[in-house]
Amino acid sequence: MHEESHPKGEAEVSLEAGAWRFMLPGSSWPAWEPGSRHFVEIPALAGAGSLVVDRQTFFHAAPSWVRQSFEISGEIRQPRPWHWRPSPAGNRSFFQGFLESLGLGSKGPWQGIYLHNTGPAAFLSRPRLRWRGGQVEVQAEVDGPEETQIRVLCDGKEVAGPKPWTPKWIRFPFPEPEPWSPNRPSLSYWTVQLWLGDRISDQWQVQLPHRRFEIRGERFFLNGRPQLLQGLLHWGDYPKLSGPDPEPADLRRELRQMKKRGFNLLKICLWLPSTRFLQVCDQEGMLVWIEYPLWNRPLSDPRMRTGFQQMVLHDRQHPCVVLRTLSCENDHIQEALARQILEDIAALSPGTVANTQSAWLGSPGSQRFHDEHPYLHCGQWPWYLKRLETSLSLRRLKPILLGETMVADSVQDGLSPRIAGKVRRRQAQQLRAKFPAAGYVICGARDLPDCPLGVQDRRGRWKEDVQAWAWQTQLAAGKGRAPRPMKGSSWIRTNSEEQDLKGRESIKPKGPDKEDWEILSRWPWSESEPPGSPLSGSRRRPFLLLAERQRGSWRCPEHLFWSPVPYFHPDCQDPDLLAVLQEELFFGLLKGRVLQPHPQFKVLIGVHDLHDAGAGAGGEGANRGAPLPMVQAARVGGSLVVVSALQSESDLSRWFHRRLLALVEAMAGTLPQAELFTPVPSIFLDGPWKLQPQQKGWPATEFFCGSPAETGGRNLLQGFAEIHGRFRLPDSWAGPTWLRAEAVGDGWELWLDDHLVHRHGNLHQTWDAGRDLPAQVDLTRWLHPGREQRWKFRVKDHRGAGVLIGPLYLCADKPQNCVLY
Repeated sequence: MHEESHPKGEAEVSLEAGAWRFMLPGSSWPAWEPGSRHFVEIPALAGAGSLVVDRQTFFHAAPSWVRQSFEISGEIRQPRPWHWRPSPAGNRSFFQGFLESLGLGSKGPWQGIYLHNTGPAAFLSRPRLRWRGGQVEVQAEVDGPEETQIRVLCDGKEVAGPKPWTPKWIRFPFPEPEPWSPNRPSLSYWTVQLWLGDRISDQWQVQLPHRRFEIRGERFFLNGRPQLLQGLLHWGDYPKLSGPDPEPADLRRELRQMKKRGFNLLKICLWLPSTRFLQVCDQEGMLVWIEYPLWNRPLSDPRMRTGFQQMVLHDRQHPCVVLRTLSCENDHIQEALARQILEDIAALSPGTVANTQSAWLGSPGSQRFHDEHPYLHCGQWPWYLKRLETSLSLRRLKPILLGETMVADSVQDGLSPRIAGKVRRRQAQQLRAKFPAAGYVICGARDLPDCPLGVQDRRGRWKEDVQAWAWQTQLAAGKGRAPRPMKGSSWIRTNSEEQDLKGRESIKPKGPDKEDWEILSRWPWSESEPPGSPLSGSRRRPFLLLAERQRGSWRCPEHLFWSPVPYFHPDCQDPDLLAVLQEELFFGLLKGRVLQPHPQFKVLIGVHDLHDAGAGAGGEGANRGAPLPMVQAARVGGSLVVVSALQSESDLSRWFHRRLLALVEAMAGTLPQAELFTPVPSIFLDGPWKLQPQQKGWPATEFFCGSPAETGGRNLLQGFAEIHGRFRLPDSWAGPTWLRAEAVGDGWELWLDDHLVHRHGNLHQTWDAGRDLPAQVDLTRWLHPGREQRWKFRVKDHRGAGVLIGPLYLCADKPQNCVLY
């Protein structure tokens, strides 16, 4: 009889005479025979609480992911009312996990409360089984009379016993079982019984985990065969349940759909599954990586060691569990304690692999395999792979497994799930082309309330069908390959106009009925006009402004593009243009930047940023808000103006802009009139900058601000670095001096002439947030016109997007008041 056959809500499950379990019905206590022993079992508990019987508190239970058992023998003899009383203290535990921090944690005894009735002899913990050297070995913690004997059955047949019980290992000959594997999830179910005389006093059913997962060089091996890992990250969010314990039939369907889409690994991210959850993974052949629920707190308290031991004792009997990590993205690891815990895991669960944590290269802790968490868009991804190649060349040869990656938010709009799927496909194929043995874990299995990043929505509905994931099954078989970038010619052939694709002149529409477009990268204001005056009304020629990081251009901050959810204005009705946008907006046309919004400009093309911004109920995209502009247009001072933050140098991008301008001319009468003012005085600090990585082996470089694509990768690094430069504020500069710093690094400090003047992001904490938040710093007291001064940035880059991308500039007013640099 399997534990899976004990669903919550079933009133009673009889095992044998003298040993039975049932879920408490929630009304009154049952009666039992004299001489028996009785235990209340709570498989998992979120938040502390107490068992109250007829207004009397019998015991208090602390929060726990693992089974707690309380003996109440002799204290309750007749049926009496009972209830569970939660403690107002809440969940005060080392192991709260991730969802608790989002307000989505489990509730109370989320796997139920059971009454376990035994005879005089009882198991105090789950028996442990292992096969080694032609023998099955059994170990158990038992409380009972000296005459207690033990018997062992395999699939209902007795294979050992009766033998006197001993706290040491009990061994008996047994042929080697067939090793468990995803393709052949061979399982044997064992029953360990305690006997007194001719009666069973207690029994427990367990599995015999027989498989060997190990590392050889740069590969993982399962039972001696190389294993490519293609995983899916699961936070355990089941909104309709009190905890992550779905019914076995529901979980079975979910796992089978994952396997059909090419996934062979489920990463349990910062929670601990129930026994029946892991049993279904065993039966379905799904490999499991358990990341224990230590989140956003140091691994430093010696009492944590006992907690980790208990969690390993909970999951070690499941052959599906092959990988473990103690924490996630944790900068505070006590190395000696972490080593002790890893040694405990090796002793308790041989044939598995464990790391201190899942984070980034260079993060603290003992790592048997290399791990990274790159959340990047497709323009950054090839440069990240270049950076990863350099980082790995400086380290010992180990497998590389990206523990969280390939994030792409999407909603049920008929388009964004397909784009998100293409993002994941391209990144996975490019990774495997560069590193054939690399594994990855896609983030994530289901949407969260404010992040629709799942391959399923919160209700468990798949966003793409099985056929859309055929590329991943091919990749697992070694048949997938990285896609070639689109050259644009197939789209250009749909246009009957002359196809002059060389230089910026090719962007202009052709024909006698076309206006004479001007292609600019700086706003054409008159320097003689004072700041704050509108654009001169004498300009009548239409122009396309290609936003750049330079004085006078439209502000175009770097953007993460974790949410490739496009916005197209209803007036954009050119079928060929829409086809190109749907296929290439987040690929061949992507520059990695968005435009500073202007309330009087019409957004023609944009992106909805849904990450941590709310996607509506069930991830349906109800709360998208205004799109971030990528292309916008208006009439300014009598001129027709289009502003673009998209690529402009490729054949594809030139064809796109050319077609776009023709469309804008046709809709010119619907464009709003906008007023624009000249920017405040500013000075760009583009460089040259000297990069001095702190990690041994990384070369020092000199570069100018820009993305890795613009710098040729010279601003890539792993971990910490110092960046040095010298600049002089002009003698004529007067008034306040504000620094606008964008995309400097994941966390950074600014020093001027050896004085620390600003800190940004979490430079020494778990999780990095500096890159996402531009800094505006008042440097008026620190900068002196006419004097050369030393600048130093101390930065860190774990995410892999590069440092000092910028722009980095000084201006005489707070930069958020301007749309032009």
